[in-house]
Amino acid sequence: MTTLWFFLLFIFGIALLVRTSGWLVSLLTWMARYLKMSEYTVAFILMAAATSVPELFVGLNSALTGLPELSFGNILGANLLNVTLVLGIAATLRAITLEDERITHGASFVFTLTFTPLIMLLDGVLSRIDGALLVLIFFAYLRYLFVTSRLSDEDLNTVEPTPATFGEFVKKLFLFMGGVLLLLLASRIVVFAAEAGAARFGIPAFLVGLIVISLGTTLPELTFGIRSTLSRHGGMGFGNAIGSVVFNLLFILGIVAIIQPIVLQGARIPAFISLLAVTGISLLLYITSRISGRISRLMGAFLILVYIAVALFIFQLSF
Repeated sequence: MTTLWFFLLFIFGIALLVRTSGWLVSLLTWMARYLKMSEYTVAFILMAAATSVPELFVGLNSALTGLPELSFGNILGANLLNVTLVLGIAATLRAITLEDERITHGASFVFTLTFTPLIMLLDGVLSRIDGALLVLIFFAYLRYLFVTSRLSDEDLNTVEPTPATFGEFVKKLFLFMGGVLLLLLASRIVVFAAEAGAARFGIPAFLVGLIVISLGTTLPELTFGIRSTLSRHGGMGFGNAIGSVVFNLLFILGIVAIIQPIVLQGARIPAFISLLAVTGISLLLYITSRISGRISRLMGAFLILVYIAVALFIFQLSF
């Protein structure tokens, strides 16, 4: 394939990402109203679980082949991207409103949970018992979300006055799953085109992995966050980003550790730096949501700069 074909394939993948993300925003808005749940909670559970599929498959494959450290690195990179670049780019386009108490609680929970893997990894090992504990915490929090996230009638911003049937909900759910598959396919197309194009121009494989692959696994979150923010549903984008961090750090990391314990060797310092960065940004988001109730454009630009600084620092440590 020529360079032009790789470029056209890349553009096609980006266009498909944007189009599918807009479709998913509409579907999740409808489903949130049907379930009488906040848009943040629905995006936290459904969208975050769906967009964490790439990390889940990487985790299962790496654990089953005896390389759980690969999944651990992927999870750390994806989490850092979610709380910095994903939210940062969306916020620079339009400030994200965080006035809902559920959103504030979500930010505080992520800040708290990032301490759990940090404590578990002080001995340099994430054991099977540690993994099982992470999975239990994950399901306990999901149960808490289901119990506390139901909205009262006065909280609902109903656009469709006619009650929907359960059959219509099932249809929307299948459409949602189809949209997620399209989103993942589009992400894979973009990553493939970028990888092939980089190889053609002689860009080092490590640099491609650091930038392209990590960005590729979070492209669904990024495009969904941008589209939801521009559609004035910023709570969805925030819920997706925060939910992805929770799924990655608790469920996926826990499953990987249960299958194959994770032993840190030379990667201990970069791992702690990544976890500390996610913890610090989560605390900042929590404080911001409590004080101003929004992520401003200036804060969004700051989050982007944080990602660049941390990525460059970890890049230097890797040599």
